[in-house]
Amino acid sequence: MTSRKGGAINKLGASNLKRPSAPPVYRPQPVPKVLQTKTSSVALPQAGQPPLPRVPTVFRPEAKKIIQPRTILPPRKSPIAPPVYRPHRLAVQPKLACQGVIQRAISAMDDETLIDLSDMHAVGKAKAKKDQLTVDEIQQMKDGTYLLTKFSGAVGCNCFGWALGEDRDTGDKGKIYNWKKEHGGEPNFTDPDSASAKIILWGDKEGQGEDNWDVLHASVKLSHAELLARSGRFKGLKITKKELQKSGIPDPFWSSAGGMGFGIFVHPRNWFEGGDFGVALKGMKAAK
Repeated sequence: MTSRKGGAINKLGASNLKRPSAPPVYRPQPVPKVLQTKTSSVALPQAGQPPLPRVPTVFRPEAKKIIQPRTILPPRKSPIAPPVYRPHRLAVQPKLACQGVIQRAISAMDDETLIDLSDMHAVGKAKAKKDQLTVDEIQQMKDGTYLLTKFSGAVGCNCFGWALGEDRDTGDKGKIYNWKKEHGGEPNFTDPDSASAKIILWGDKEGQGEDNWDVLHASVKLSHAELLARSGRFKGLKITKKELQKSGIPDPFWSSAGGMGFGIFVHPRNWFEGGDFGVALKGMKAAK
């Protein structure tokens, strides 16, 4: 009995006894992929085994890059539209007055040219500098002046050639004595204010007697008909009757060539008086 009870007790007690539980198995936290080291897929030799032979690297020739030549394309041309059909018109072409000749209309003296010539006029000569000329003074010198040609490098004659009716540079003809000797002598010469004077010689009254006066410039009186007769015969001079009639130039008029390639222009009779060319010395009745 006792042994049974004891066995029962033992059995009961054994059933009531709690067995100690085993601690949880340690499982390490998996390492994030970014921190995991790369393990080699090659199997390592086990201990006691000889190392595996090393496989040589397979030679692979490097592929050459073929550079394709760049083709240069020709520039694109814009398509040309076909010409628009226009019916042919019969028209009478106006005839030019002179083929191949560039005509230049008579024009008033411009300020720039006038200022270049201002030393030849008494008003301009009195100024120390050309930029000191006033608007009124420029207008005073401009009154009655007209350009017959382009002014710079347009002509081939000098002032003496123009006065004598010769399209050439005659050079310096010297003193009154030389002019009398070459152009008809004393009977062909008169006072510069005389109505019979066709040419006026300008210069300085220096030296004993008029024969020693130095001639510096010459101007000539021409009619419209005489000017038209010279048109086309003198280099740079091309004037028509129609534009001469519309120009306002008096008939007759006084004119000069500037000399040294300077052009031909119309001016009042006494325009040079007191300027760089001095005063009126003598008049000539004709160019002989």
